[in-house]
Amino acid sequence: MFFALDVAVAIALPFSLFALHRRRSLPRCVWPLYWLGVAIGLSWELGYHFTGPLYSDTPSYLQATPYPFHPLAQPFMHALWDGGLFVAGLAPLWWLCAPPRLQGFSWRELAILVTWGQLQELCVELVAQATGAWSFTPSWWNPVLFEFGEGAITLAPQLIWLVAPCVFYAGALALNRRLGPDPA
Repeated sequence: MFFALDVAVAIALPFSLFALHRRRSLPRCVWPLYWLGVAIGLSWELGYHFTGPLYSDTPSYLQATPYPFHPLAQPFMHALWDGGLFVAGLAPLWWLCAPPRLQGFSWRELAILVTWGQLQELCVELVAQATGAWSFTPSWWNPVLFEFGEGAITLAPQLIWLVAPCVFYAGALALNRRLGPDPA
């Protein structure tokens, strides 16, 4: 059931955001930033996929439940999720920062995106552990932060979501310099 919901949300995200974009219900930067988030997410999703249990004797993660679709679909579905997670991080930024947003470097904007990245990553890992979907394999390069359920929450995913929002923020600033502020 976990993976059916996982895939359904992954597929619904771009279609929903596109519909909202076409209706002009979102700031115009959101649609291209979603795809920037997908591209950033794909970098680690493919990395984890090709170091996972299908390709390695010492996999970077273990999957308790077999993925019910073609194995290569999984990193692409999760990258669609990642794009949505990046875009969801824009909501607290919009609530907590005055306009114009994402037009020039702001420590506050970056802190919001990094904090969002850390919190949502921790939640994703806790849900994955609690549902028995997957767990990252502790190793010298991915030490245990704390035990949870039958597995452990590890450092590498948190580090990824420490760096990734910085990359996303740099891309958002570059994109929005070209787009300019949203009309009022």
